[in-house]
Amino acid sequence: METHRVIVTGSSGFLGRDVVRELIRQGHEVTGFDLVKPNFEIASFKKGDFTEKNVAMDAIRGASVVCHLGGVGDVYLAESDPALAFKANAYGTKVVCDVSLESGVSKLVYASTWEVYGMPERNPVDESHPCNPESPYSISKLAGELFVRRLRASQSIDATALRLGTAYGEGMRDTAVISRFLERARKGQPLVIHGSGTQFRQFTHAQDIAGAFSTVITSTGHAPVYNIVADTSVPIVELARLISAHFEVGVEFKEARSGEPPSATITSRLARQELGWVPNVSFEAGIRELIEDRLN
Repeated sequence: METHRVIVTGSSGFLGRDVVRELIRQGHEVTGFDLVKPNFEIASFKKGDFTEKNVAMDAIRGASVVCHLGGVGDVYLAESDPALAFKANAYGTKVVCDVSLESGVSKLVYASTWEVYGMPERNPVDESHPCNPESPYSISKLAGELFVRRLRASQSIDATALRLGTAYGEGMRDTAVISRFLERARKGQPLVIHGSGTQFRQFTHAQDIAGAFSTVITSTGHAPVYNIVADTSVPIVELARLISAHFEVGVEFKEARSGEPPSATITSRLARQELGWVPNVSFEAGIRELIEDRLN
């Protein structure tokens, strides 16, 4: 397998960590790039803000591949501070694209989100579905995609956006619904569902997402965008019942929160056909591992 010198922005974050580890496992020469040092061992790391062009240039220079996972990934933080989200996810992605072009990078892979589709016009949602993002987070991520698309049009860089499913796994952010449920359950508190609970998510394990990045950077002739989303749709009320049963706590309902993305059934058929990507971690296995970790 061909190996590359890879820069991973957002390398200290939840998904960045798994991407770094997977790329190292595959034999690539990996450098992390983030505002904070990682809490895991990595041979090469550069600390800095990728929205500052000179800092980004120093970090990216010499790399052949950029995996761009840096930015604001918290939907609710983006809702409360949209200026921050747009600076990181839109302007910051423009900086990374510009620097990659100037530095002679050959490939860039951008972490986008399924939420750019907004309210689905049809199901299942494939990559040809119109994008109608509704929240500051999803709008800022689509803006980043547009800069990646412009970079690809330059024909100098093979640039691809991955529209990721709702990520979960060890180290996920505290505001994620699974994290909130597990933390309350661990404390013996009832789980709180905002809304009816019928809203559903296709939870996609961080290890499977890392595998998609690894697959894209070693493939050729691929599409400009792929859905990287697990197949199983899990209603939030079912997630709550599963966790509450293990911890023997109750479930409460409160009004829906603003910024909550609509439910949509996303298909990753194109990634299966063109990349050979398949999710290997079932939701049952992934959530069981998280529950057992909290119980021990």
